[in-house]
Amino acid sequence: MKSLSLRMVRRTAALGAAAAIVLALPQAAGAAAPAAAPLHAPAKPAEAAEPQSGGLSKEELQRINTVLDLIQKQYYEPVDRAKLVSGALSGMMESLGDPYSTYMDVPAAKQFSETVEGAFGGVGAEVSLEEGRLTVVSPMKGSPAERAGVQAKDVILSVNGISLGGLPISEAVAKLRGPKGSKAVLVIQRAGSGKPMTVTVVREEIDVETVEARLLPGSVGLIEIRQFSLNTAERFAEELNKLEKRKLKGLVIDVRNNPGGILPVVEKISEPFIPAGKPILQVQQRGQRAEKILSNGKGKPYPVAVLINKGSASASEILAGALKESADAVLVGQTSFGKGTVQVSYDRNLEGGLVKMTIAKWLTPNGVWIHHEASARIFR
Repeated sequence: MKSLSLRMVRRTAALGAAAAIVLALPQAAGAAAPAAAPLHAPAKPAEAAEPQSGGLSKEELQRINTVLDLIQKQYYEPVDRAKLVSGALSGMMESLGDPYSTYMDVPAAKQFSETVEGAFGGVGAEVSLEEGRLTVVSPMKGSPAERAGVQAKDVILSVNGISLGGLPISEAVAKLRGPKGSKAVLVIQRAGSGKPMTVTVVREEIDVETVEARLLPGSVGLIEIRQFSLNTAERFAEELNKLEKRKLKGLVIDVRNNPGGILPVVEKISEPFIPAGKPILQVQQRGQRAEKILSNGKGKPYPVAVLINKGSASASEILAGALKESADAVLVGQTSFGKGTVQVSYDRNLEGGLVKMTIAKWLTPNGVWIHHEASARIFR
């Protein structure tokens, strides 16, 4: 089996902080917002990652069929065979111990596509499953969740009296979604707080504009990127061009509470700020050396600062690391989220289901892996 090329990684990879991009709102998301086409592009894992490849052996298949047959014949209540198969696939992915690798059944895959492609009713908070608990990556700016006081790193314990403990992320996300105007009563555990708190959020139909720009006093431009979705690079370029026509003396890029998005998109945004030949980031697959993704840009004549906080994840951290280490930008704010992995999704032969799986690490231009607590070393 040939190794998955860096070119394929760049074409199909999406970086998202959530194991399912659940903004319980429309996300054109991942790093947290993967695009439908790249996300669904099939890819092959690296050869070094396969100590044993191929389908199930005769013995393995026999064990699985034995258990399936026992359940169907002897379990004390009727069972749904499709649900059993889906559970087996989910269990296989969960055994990896990676919150960003997951199997989605048909309803969950549909939910995922809705998140990426269009608006729907929700609370407007991207979440991931961290140690079995539904954890807020970040509330989206202007969303019902943000207005209600939901914060990054909050753990959502229940929705409308229904405990989320033990639920797959797709089912937990479904509890957050609902018709516009309906209420979601969230019980939240916040770090540093003794008792859980109750927050009521009124769901809305939310459509996120990913880029917003304005000129500040002193000819300093401010561009806010809310997530890295399909059209974000083009929108960023348009707004930057408008600002530069007004003779910029400096630029601030705001990626606070930006959960991430598509890898090639953040590359396109970073590249003009980084002189040709310098790295934007590095990508490392299992069993291989890290490969550098180099810029073909020219750099900018004005200083750049990047605003980050604990809700800045994945693709946001790629941008921050790239501009800090390869374009001498200044980082301002809080330590970022700390997500340093790349996911692709596969839908071939899954009959409407979807597998989203981590296939690589990403490193900063200087080779720093910012995953989890390591983020404090550079992003603070």
